[in-house]
Amino acid sequence: LFRSKKMCVRPIQVGKYEVPCGRCYECQSMRRSEWAFRMQYETMVNPNAYFLTLTYDDNNLTEQNSLTGLHKANRKHIQDFIRELRRVHSLRYFGVHEYGSITKRNHYHLIVWLINKDINLELALVQKLWKFGFIEKTQLNSARIHYCTKYLNKPFRNAWKTEQEIIDDNFYTLEQKKDMLIDVFVKNNTFNFMSTRPAIGAQLLDDVDTCKYIVDTALATGNYPPVYINGRQFPLPRFYVKKLFSPAERNQIYELNLVKRREQEELKATKLDMNIGEFAEHRQISDQLKLERLTKSITN
Repeated sequence: LFRSKKMCVRPIQVGKYEVPCGRCYECQSMRRSEWAFRMQYETMVNPNAYFLTLTYDDNNLTEQNSLTGLHKANRKHIQDFIRELRRVHSLRYFGVHEYGSITKRNHYHLIVWLINKDINLELALVQKLWKFGFIEKTQLNSARIHYCTKYLNKPFRNAWKTEQEIIDDNFYTLEQKKDMLIDVFVKNNTFNFMSTRPAIGAQLLDDVDTCKYIVDTALATGNYPPVYINGRQFPLPRFYVKKLFSPAERNQIYELNLVKRREQEELKATKLDMNIGEFAEHRQISDQLKLERLTKSITN
């Protein structure tokens, strides 16, 4: 899937193509925006929506990890809960399992869209089905959606090593090793789950006029047009790109985008009284400074 690298600060080379890395802060921000749009579109179609927080109390904690003291994810708990809830209501859902930033207690955040717009999701029913701890239920809004999407790319500073590599490494103190083991454990036990038949936000593909506009604009300009909802602009999510364009069309759009970028760079080089080689070096320095500023701001 080839897309514009406009937002990525560390694009990578794949054959003759330069594509977003998918790991930098900008790429992660893009992914959150894509999911935010899809969930907001789902909410527009199914507005009877709720945001649930499902926790574990001290009497129902899941299996404990001996190295970190944290509790492992038990997917069967949330699978059983959703299955029983779907026996009562026709619904769609998106959820994440994560750990509190301070307490490190594992819990779920779950968005539920009821297909029937005329009924409520009763708290008593949720409490009956989730027997493991405290429950919080609120109406879904944009802020709750963005709160949920931030867990899609939660940073894990030390999660690039395995548990055994950390244990065997004598460079770190015991306290540092414990922090690193916690990061690895939390990363390996943080996950998301969602309705897939159809996918979240797939209803957009039924809008013939919107899809035609997206396809025609992308093939004519070499850029995927943004999409809008509630007055906000979002990048076109990859899910729709894959559904609306064949691999050959995506390559065609990428090649056209390259041509237009070269034309823009030649124009900028002319304005700066540089040749294209000098301008490329100038841009490389500018990109490096941008990356350093971004890294410093994130660190601070």
